[in-house]
Amino acid sequence: MDNSTTINFLKVLPDELITDVCRRMAKLIQSSSLLKYHLELGSAGMEDGPLSRLSIPERRERLKAYIDAWGCIRWSSCVLLRSIPLDTYDVDIAPGGILTMMSRTEGKIAFVQLPSTLRGIPMRQWELSFPFVPHLFVLDPSEDILIVVQPGEALEPRFHFLSLKTGEPHPLAAVFPIFDTPLSSASLERLRLVVTRNYVAVLVARDQLKVFDWKTGQIVFRIMSDEVQSAIFLSKSRILVASTPRHYFPPDTSDDWTLHLPVLLVYDLDQVPNPGQHQQAKRVPLAIFVLEFGRDVVPIKLELQFRLNAYSYSPEVAVPFFGAPTEQLVALQMGGLLNPPPFVPGQESPRMSAILLRQILLIPITKLLSYVPATDDRQPRYIRWNDWGPTGTCRLPASPFPRMISWGALSGSLFIPRPDFRDVIVVWDFSRARVTQPQLRNPESVPHIQKEAALPTGITGEVKAAISEDVIVICESRSSEERVHLLVF
Repeated sequence: MDNSTTINFLKVLPDELITDVCRRMAKLIQSSSLLKYHLELGSAGMEDGPLSRLSIPERRERLKAYIDAWGCIRWSSCVLLRSIPLDTYDVDIAPGGILTMMSRTEGKIAFVQLPSTLRGIPMRQWELSFPFVPHLFVLDPSEDILIVVQPGEALEPRFHFLSLKTGEPHPLAAVFPIFDTPLSSASLERLRLVVTRNYVAVLVARDQLKVFDWKTGQIVFRIMSDEVQSAIFLSKSRILVASTPRHYFPPDTSDDWTLHLPVLLVYDLDQVPNPGQHQQAKRVPLAIFVLEFGRDVVPIKLELQFRLNAYSYSPEVAVPFFGAPTEQLVALQMGGLLNPPPFVPGQESPRMSAILLRQILLIPITKLLSYVPATDDRQPRYIRWNDWGPTGTCRLPASPFPRMISWGALSGSLFIPRPDFRDVIVVWDFSRARVTQPQLRNPESVPHIQKEAALPTGITGEVKAAISEDVIVICESRSSEERVHLLVF
């Protein structure tokens, strides 16, 4: 029962009964360790891990220690994981708390199940080898699925659906064609994959987006358009697409300027076609969110980033609790051009060319989905920027420098705004359960609290950071090598 439901319930009671009801409820809570645990989970923005074998008192103790540790960025240990030659591996954090290191020159990928002292997760390392250098890969530990893309001849990449544990072909994966025609070299560079549960999204930016059920080979969703920029799964049946706006605005749009704005589109993958409509016919979005970056900004690239932590752990990793899906963030990175001011006849104007500009929006999933209708009524809901953006996002200051969302800078409700730093780790926490005193210059923005901690002694090189539910990963660059450190919670 949430707070609003409780308040509405108490409002209908006579005054003389309210005190008695509250006293009985307090007594019930105090007498039940299980009820206390679930209330503590809710107040911390967490959910229970159903596979954990820990007792309820043990879970409560670990939960309190976990909240306290992340509240002040106090890790339990600092571990030097390994040293690797500089600029030879692509390092990232995948769903399920798995650190990945893909070699740029050899056919191998190293995996590390990130450990946790407080949640009782042991560290595990393994490596898979291939007779080719992978182009890219994605994984979902909950399905033991690893999808590896092999650069093929005549620009026809091969998709390998493998077991994440063994590297062998996945026994449940179907064999099916991905593309109808070969890709161009430029399209191959724009190829992106996203996987969650049975769905895999195959995206060629500014060309096409297809979503397959990789267990059956069936196409469940497609957009063939140069408008689509990026896509992520919000849940097992909702997909969020960043797009240019060409065909999505209602006919009564009066401001011509808004016709050139990019949009976010939410689709339901379980949408049932109308009678007589083909399964692969064009889908209607549930909601259309208008984006604004400024009248003088021309968006060129829109990149969505999101790591679905909830429910993504493998069965062997029986976590006692994890961050609730409603507490998670989506990041949208915009790359565009800032046009120079128009020339005014009779006035001297400095010669200026367009400036490359980057902006980052952080969007809580709850804010986004609160506008999305629960059912499909075949009519998309159109939400203008002023109706959702100023209070539903947090915008990082625009920068003419190449500010990028670093690998792994986003996890659940936590975000590292400056992944490249020297001495101090800065973490923003957007959890509604923990934000009590927002530290914001813009009071209209989504509130967050800022936490800081000094780097461990001995890490002195140029560093960049990533974050998971249990670890802050520090990559320290030296003259000829890169050291990977784990700050374990």
